[in-house]
Amino acid sequence: MRVYALFADDNNQVFDHPAFTSLARMADQIVEVDDTEWIPLPKGATLVSMPNTRAIGVDAEGNMGVVPDGGMAVGALLPQGYTRLMVPAYVKENKEEPFPLFGYTAAGWTEEFGFVVAAECTDDPDRWSPTNCDPDELEEQVSVFRKEFPDNRLFDHLAHCALDYECLTASNTFLNRWEGSVPVSFACNAGCFGCISEQPEDSGFSSPQTRMNFKPTVDELTQVMLKHLKNEDSIVSFGQGCEGEPSTQAPSII
Repeated sequence: MRVYALFADDNNQVFDHPAFTSLARMADQIVEVDDTEWIPLPKGATLVSMPNTRAIGVDAEGNMGVVPDGGMAVGALLPQGYTRLMVPAYVKENKEEPFPLFGYTAAGWTEEFGFVVAAECTDDPDRWSPTNCDPDELEEQVSVFRKEFPDNRLFDHLAHCALDYECLTASNTFLNRWEGSVPVSFACNAGCFGCISEQPEDSGFSSPQTRMNFKPTVDELTQVMLKHLKNEDSIVSFGQGCEGEPSTQAPSII
């Protein structure tokens, strides 16, 4: 199967190169991807350009190099239920400038399947498909919840996660189904290098999400949980990208 290398122009339009085959990166090595490791681009996945990079591929003679007449490297952001196997092959134009903190997955183009990614389906992705979240219904439900709980700051915070970040777990909270989010902590006792909600000022990384900036009361937490758990197929979990370490608020959740 021939998998063509992808690149993006300055307008973020994605192209495949007819003479270069796609490669991938594992740690500090550029490698070829076995046919068995490519799958069609899943529903809900997003192709994104990687700023400050050039795409790398291999030509018909087996020579590896920067894709000629190309632009930025292209990766895919996978929906939940899928695990990436490799990251895109690229060379940075400015090694001092960091990437945004996203989970880039190696991607390419084939005549047989269209866009493909180096990934594996590791869970039932249906419940986590963005196609199962109607934006109009979600916006209406957010309005309903805010009217029912006008003083609950947690619902306001989750509304931001659901509508602005398109977080499916937060969205489920308003749609009364499946796994709903209950963030509890604004603080953290870890210093994860890839934290997506808070980075040190001197890290050089910008956080793609904003962490919760208040301590929810027990009543606020209880309202969110009891409202969601009325449905048989519903569970609640602590927030993910939008909070710190839940155990720092142990007195509130025990």
